[in-house]
Amino acid sequence: MGKKCIICDIELNETNTTWYRVKNYIYKCNECLKTEKRESARLYRKKNPNKINERSRKYKCKLKKENPKKYTSRQMYSSAKKRSIALGKNFDLTTDYILTICPDKCPVFGFELKYGGGDKTKSSASLDRLDSSEGYTKENVQVVSMLANLMMSNATKDEQVIFAKWVLDQ
Repeated sequence: MGKKCIICDIELNETNTTWYRVKNYIYKCNECLKTEKRESARLYRKKNPNKINERSRKYKCKLKKENPKKYTSRQMYSSAKKRSIALGKNFDLTTDYILTICPDKCPVFGFELKYGGGDKTKSSASLDRLDSSEGYTKENVQVVSMLANLMMSNATKDEQVIFAKWVLDQ
């Protein structure tokens, strides 16, 4: 008769436990041990919120300095997700996808995009929905400058053409 998990009572073998646990008389399967560790980590976070928040803040500061594009894509993801929930719109973006569509230059104006947060300027990178009646989906977003996004925010294409003609006539 083989050893059994002391929590869920399943038969232990090489596929659901590791040799060093059995060697050290820890008769728990991988799933039970994972659940136990997850609960322990949750309790630690609950008891030490300041420590966790400080670690999170330090990571964000480090990421902002070392990889500003990734930092900005995470910020864009978080903000877009909140907005899509508030608006009741579709959302299927990931931070990795946003990172892949982040250009170095604004596709509208051609100037260098600024990543890494801080003060929002006209050259700051901004997530734009191509069709503002739709949600934040992979087919409906692009990264442009804040200036371009503000100019396109609520105007239709016809309104933008009228505005452009007016500017050229001035």
